[in-house]
Amino acid sequence: MINQLKVEFYKLTHSVMLYVIGALYFIMGIIVPFKMVKMFDVDDIYYPFQDALQDVSFVFLTAILVAWFIGQDYSNRVFQHEIANGYSRFSVIISRLIPITIASVVMHAITVSSEVLGTGILVGFSSSSFSGADVLWVLTVILQIVALVCVFAFISFVSGSQFAATAGTVVFEIFFCNIMRNFLRSGVYTYTCLCFAKDNTNERLSICAISAVATIVVVLFLTYCVFKKKEI
Repeated sequence: MINQLKVEFYKLTHSVMLYVIGALYFIMGIIVPFKMVKMFDVDDIYYPFQDALQDVSFVFLTAILVAWFIGQDYSNRVFQHEIANGYSRFSVIISRLIPITIASVVMHAITVSSEVLGTGILVGFSSSSFSGADVLWVLTVILQIVALVCVFAFISFVSGSQFAATAGTVVFEIFFCNIMRNFLRSGVYTYTCLCFAKDNTNERLSICAISAVATIVVVLFLTYCVFKKKEI
C-alpha cells in the first residue's frame, strides 16, 4: 500500500485540477468579507472564522475534486491494473482516500483562512474573541470533512466512471448539503457531516464527532463491500 500511496500523492499534487479548485476556494473566500463586513457590521476576524468554518456552501468543489480523483482511475483502467497486479481492493480504496481527504481538509482551511484574511485586511486583526473551545470545533469539523469525503468516495467507487462519479457526488452535495440545510435548521440533520458543527458547545461537538466517526466506519464498510463485488 505504501507504493500505492506514493503514486496517488504524486498524481494528486501534480494535477492541475487540485490547484484550480484551491484557487477557487481562495478567491471565493477572499471575496466574501467585502459584502459581509458591511452587511453584518463585522469588526473582528472571529465572525468570518466561525462563518466559514461551519459553512458548506463551497463543498461542491470538494465533491468535484473527489469524484475526479477517483473517477479518473475508472476511465484510465488503473483499478484493473492494480487488482491484476495483486493489490487488494481495500488497499485500492484506502490509497485513494488518504490523499484526497488531506486535500479536502486543506481546501476547507483555505476558504476559512482567506475569509479571515480578507476581513482582517478590512477591519484589522484581533484574536481576543477566540477560545480553547475553538480548537475542538476545528478538529470536529475536520472529522466531519473526513466523513463527508468518505461519502463522496463511496459514490465515486460505486459509479463506475468519471462522469457518473462527478454527477453523482455533485447532485448529492447540492441536494443534501446546500438545499436541505435551508429546510432543516435544527434536529438530527445539524449533527451530521452534511451540516458542519454550527457552534463550539460541548454538547454539539460531542454529538457531531460521534456522528462523523459512525459515518466513516459505516460508509467505509459499505464502500468495501460494494467495490469488492463490483466487476472492474
